[in-house]
Amino acid sequence: MKSVTKRQLSEYCAISWGTVVHTINSLLEKKMIVCDGTDLNGKQKLGKTAYTYALNPTFPLFLGIDVEYSITTIVVVNQRNQIIYKDKFPTQADDNCSHFCDKLYETITSKFSMYLESITGMGIGIPRCSLRKSQLHLK
Repeated sequence: MKSVTKRQLSEYCAISWGTVVHTINSLLEKKMIVCDGTDLNGKQKLGKTAYTYALNPTFPLFLGIDVEYSITTIVVVNQRNQIIYKDKFPTQADDNCSHFCDKLYETITSKFSMYLESITGMGIGIPRCSLRKSQLHLK
């Protein structure tokens, strides 16, 4: 994903300058985008060199958990869909799934602890899952 200036964003989206400025400021405040330099190749007619903005590579982050019969994969990705961190551990059959839930919790809180503040979404894939609501809970 390339960086864009406020003017480019206004033209691409066909929205007013004021709306772009307000939106950019809001997204900067929420740390969802970053100012990553200046547009040195742009065709500035007047005024100062324009700043360029891009998606923040470190916030927000998303947690993905893929449970397969033999292995569980946990990934943290950014909004650019780049893998920030990935880990795997063996999936073990357990009648009440307590061992699996403990291992999952341990892995997330120990190996992914530095990312927990930035994680804003999560997806879980579990094949042929038949857990009762009382068996699965987040700690």
